[in-house]
Amino acid sequence: MDCPLCNQNDTSALFTVGEYPIVKCRSCGLVRVHEIPGPDVLERHYSDEYYAGRTDDTGYYDYEAERKALAKGFRNRLQRLKGYAPSGRLLDVGCALGFLLAEAQQLGWKPYGIDRAAYGINWARQNLGIENLFAGRIADAPFPRASFDAVTMIDVLEHVTDPVKEITSIARLTKPGGIFMLDIWDIGSTTAKLAGPHWPIICPPDHLFYFDKKTIAMLLEMCGFSILSISRMGRHISPATLATKISHTSPLKNKVLGITRKLTMPIPINLYDNMIVVSRREV
Repeated sequence: MDCPLCNQNDTSALFTVGEYPIVKCRSCGLVRVHEIPGPDVLERHYSDEYYAGRTDDTGYYDYEAERKALAKGFRNRLQRLKGYAPSGRLLDVGCALGFLLAEAQQLGWKPYGIDRAAYGINWARQNLGIENLFAGRIADAPFPRASFDAVTMIDVLEHVTDPVKEITSIARLTKPGGIFMLDIWDIGSTTAKLAGPHWPIICPPDHLFYFDKKTIAMLLEMCGFSILSISRMGRHISPATLATKISHTSPLKNKVLGITRKLTMPIPINLYDNMIVVSRREV
């Protein structure tokens, strides 16, 4: 397949993870899976089980139980966003069960969300009372053009099959001068370089594209955004999730998970391998 950033088809092989060769574009440097998995593979991968029952490096063991930890990280990101877009309509792309939207509402935004998984959308409606939600692809979303003051996309861009199309759709929905905040993993980070193929973020078919500062800047600029800042920010995870990531190949996995599920205090973690990218929609 051609590189979505530069349309070249000249890659160098980096390594193979499972059955997926990981390659790097010789022209622009974008790292990605060699071939995008088919729709049937992705449909099976993103089943309802994605949010509950996963005990490997993809999906979640219990996403609902992660709310306290996730909400803490979301609020930290939204506090930073407030410095650029303090109020108005906020769209969260890949909103899952709506935890970020609940925090955004408390902080004064009018929340809207989109996710391709109907499970998460239905859960958010029923449990959080958030109504302005759409289940499906962002290209098909019924929201008017240029209707959002702020758009967030947290840990989502790595999952999409066509990042240029995805960000172009976001640009269409963002008001001129509106703010777009991305939280993505940085394959150019020291952590990623040291870990190589063992960096847990490289986990196809969950993650398909891997950006660094150069390639994310190329993507945003070609889609009509200008970067305002790129920074690091840690996150919080539950003891159960930490145990899942560490022990998913251990024969004691179930015992460990049984113990840690009783612990609820979020654990702060920062390996300096992500990027909080804040950009403005060009007028």
